[in-house]
Amino acid sequence: MEAKPKLTTIHVGELMDGRVRLERINGSPYISARVFIQGKLVRKSTRVTTLAAATDVARKWYQGLLAQDHGGKRIHGRLFLDAAEAFLTYANEAESVRKEQRKNYRQKLSLLRPFFLKVRVDEIDASFLTALRSTRAKTLTKNGDPIKAATLKKDMDFVRQVLRHAKEIEKALDVLPTFPSFAGDVWGVHPSPSPYLTSKQYRHLLAISQKRLGEADLNPRVARQRKELHAFIGLCVGAALRTGEAYSLHWSDCTEVRFEDSGEIAIKMLVTGKHSKGSIPEHAFALKEGVNAFRLLKRISPDAKPTDKVFREHHRDGLRELFEAAGLRDDPTAGGKMRHSKCLRPTGLSLRLKQQPDVHLRHFAKWARTSVGMIEKFYDQNKPELAASQVLSGGKRKKVAPPVAAATPT
Repeated sequence: MEAKPKLTTIHVGELMDGRVRLERINGSPYISARVFIQGKLVRKSTRVTTLAAATDVARKWYQGLLAQDHGGKRIHGRLFLDAAEAFLTYANEAESVRKEQRKNYRQKLSLLRPFFLKVRVDEIDASFLTALRSTRAKTLTKNGDPIKAATLKKDMDFVRQVLRHAKEIEKALDVLPTFPSFAGDVWGVHPSPSPYLTSKQYRHLLAISQKRLGEADLNPRVARQRKELHAFIGLCVGAALRTGEAYSLHWSDCTEVRFEDSGEIAIKMLVTGKHSKGSIPEHAFALKEGVNAFRLLKRISPDAKPTDKVFREHHRDGLRELFEAAGLRDDPTAGGKMRHSKCLRPTGLSLRLKQQPDVHLRHFAKWARTSVGMIEKFYDQNKPELAASQVLSGGKRKKVAPPVAAATPT
């Protein structure tokens, strides 16, 4: 490793009974002042070249340091960016922090870095955080849209975690500042679930996907990608999978099982996703169309090894093209919000909730690896008319057709 260049200093004077030394560093024409306070050396360039002018600047600077010291303020405060890097290192070593979360931390620090240049952790107070929130709120996304309150809250959550680490682990901060509230009409965080597909829309999407599979002159790779995409849709809907959970699957994680009480076939899977503790997987079950989708995947991957990923492709672009081909890319009922892969999970939950209204929500929550509260807040997107009908009929209503099973092309 290359050695650091040696610091050369020339003593040119001192003041305050020798407590402040004046010197030139590395031949610079500017005179620097140096003091020892709160257990460490502090240097400051006076930005002047004459001894008389430098003495005046150094005296005022030292008096300001003494005032901070007498007021109990840290002079050698930890820089926020240094504390953030230390927090990321700590998170990388913590087994309880998922890989995806660590990636999110790094991305958040990259976004916030320009706002914290040379800012110490002890300088961050309520007014600083409120100003940061207002400044970030004026920033536009890549699509030209204003940043949502939910994103701003995540900014503050990250800053809070860094400051808590600085306080509790590094002992570089005495108290945490008061963070701005995210409530009310302006700053309130309101649920914004991904728009789901109705049963009719879901059948239409599968029909268009099936049609695209039969197009002439497809090269082998495109043909396989479209089949895998078709199965990806069916498995995500049939098991209410998160996108990350689907992509986490290996063939060794999947087993075809039969339920003793009903005789129904399901695919039992071990998925690693949003709520997995560390690297411990959770159980997921693909039902109905999910079983057909899994069998299709087995047919198009006959030589797959147990350690291979179930999905060889990422289908973000392919799914976007399919939604556009089906005329389902945007949802007018959700303010034109665009559909993407995250809409498949709420589709699976909403359709099954509608099909089986008598099943207790805790069973749906257990099956979907979530909570009853999250189902009510984000995933159950059925219209209020359905609830009103349930109240009117006392919970007994005609069974509706189940979600159409994913087609199984050869």
